[in-house]
Amino acid sequence: MKVNTLKKLMIILVSAFIALAFVVAEVNADDIPTIINKHEDAMKVFKKAKESLRSKLGMVFHRPFEIKLVTGKEMDKITKASPYHKNIIGLHRYRKGVNYIYMLDDVGKDRFYGTMCHEMTHGWQDENCPGQTRILREGLARWVEVKALQWSGAHTLARQIHRTADPIYGVGYKFILKVEDKYGEKGVLPYVLKLKDINRNF
Repeated sequence: MKVNTLKKLMIILVSAFIALAFVVAEVNADDIPTIINKHEDAMKVFKKAKESLRSKLGMVFHRPFEIKLVTGKEMDKITKASPYHKNIIGLHRYRKGVNYIYMLDDVGKDRFYGTMCHEMTHGWQDENCPGQTRILREGLARWVEVKALQWSGAHTLARQIHRTADPIYGVGYKFILKVEDKYGEKGVLPYVLKLKDINRNF
């Protein structure tokens, strides 16, 4: 092989590596670590979630949020009355005009992000469509969680959650999927706003 040909090949390879470096930098531009165990990193996820929900679904929040990162023992204490006790990563509570979101620490960033979007959806529901049944509330929040994971490229985790057969989360989620099939992704929220419960004849 001629020297000039080798030089050209080297230039092409170097250019390809530089382009790849830019792609990697773009993917990691959010500067969020793999495991979330600091409040500042939890806030980065919150800001990412807030912007994603606004730009992708038109979900706007007027009430403030307070994000609390808690240990497993603290989460167990907070959620001890729940039938899903010991398996809860996030929890939303609304009190005196503020949305409080409790998030389990030492959780991978993809699951943390999906759960954050799920809990923020409950904040949106309390503000825009209060009084809905739990099956509808959890179904929509689960749908948003799966969407968020798909947006961030966490497709394996999204598929795992998609297969949920829970009588609350799973049934509600499958109803929202039917709504999406009929009205499209951006038509889901306007339709759900009109409801108090899932339409079992939909």
